[in-house]
Order: sequence, then structure tokens, then C-alpha cells
Amino acid sequence: MKRLSYADPLILVAGLIAALGAAYYVASEAYSTAWYYGEAEPRYVSDEIYYVDVARRLLQEALGAEIQYWEFSGKTRDDYYNMEHPPLGKYIIAASMLLCGDKPLCWRLPSIVEGALIP
Repeated sequence: MKRLSYADPLILVAGLIAALGAAYYVASEAYSTAWYYGEAEPRYVSDEIYYVDVARRLLQEALGAEIQYWEFSGKTRDDYYNMEHPPLGKYIIAASMLLCGDKPLCWRLPSIVEGALIP
């Protein structure tokens, strides 16, 4: 009987199929959750009130972008930039807002894609 190694094409293909299946499952579950909390029950989830509001504020002040405020849950102070957390997440949310608009699903698309890439 032949001994399998990690370089065996069968193992590599099986691993790739498993990773793609896991990525699909994570993305579909995250998309369903993001859609539900954006359309059926419009509200911020967790820290979105801070990250989204600061991302919108950065776009308006740094780039002069006209972003319509999606108001349904609250707004932080106009001088608050959430500096106690690193800015990368806010930059990614801001880029997503520029690409597809200021909607809850658009705020959540980057984390759906990033989460699906983990497997």
C-alpha cells in the first residue's frame, strides 16, 4: 500500500475542496446575517455605530465625499474618531462605502470577504 504525503495531489485537491467549501459556508452564513440585520431589522450591530460613523466622517473630512447619513440607530459626536482602535478597519469600511454606498450590507461586505478568505 502506498503511503500518502502532504505533497500528494489527492491530499492537495481534497484540502482545496474542503477550504473552498468552508469559505463558501462562512460567506453564505455571514451574508445571510448581514442582510437580515440590514434589511429586516435595520440597526447597528456591535461596534458598527463607532466604526461606520468614523469611516463616514473620515470620507467627508479627508476626501470631501458627500455621504448621506444612514440614520436609524444613533450617531457619535462630530469630533470622535475612535482613536483607541487601529484605523485599518475604518479605512476598509470607508472604501466599501465609496464603492457600493452607505448601506448596512456595504459596511459588512468587507468582513464577509475577509472571513471567507480565512479558510
